[in-house]
Amino acid sequence: VSSEMVGRGMADLLQQTLSNAPGEGRCPVSLIYSQERNRARIRLGERWQVAPTDELLDALRECVGIERVALSYS
Repeated sequence: VSSEMVGRGMADLLQQTLSNAPGEGRCPVSLIYSQERNRARIRLGERWQVAPTDELLDALRECVGIERVALSYS
C-alpha cells in the first residue's frame, strides 16, 4: 500500500475487510507500505490473522487492487 492510499481512507477499509473475515484464521497478514523512496514490510499482529478464503482474497483485491494482493506459502 502506498502513503497516498492510506491518506484516502484505505486503512479503514482494510481494517473493516479483515475484521469481517469469517472464522478463526492462522494465516498472518503483512502489508508492504511504500513511500517515494522507502518500503517496509509490516506484519500485522495475531489479532489480524485470517483464513485465506476466496471470498476474503476477492474482498482484499477489491479494497487495494488485484495486483496488490498475494498469498504466499512458506
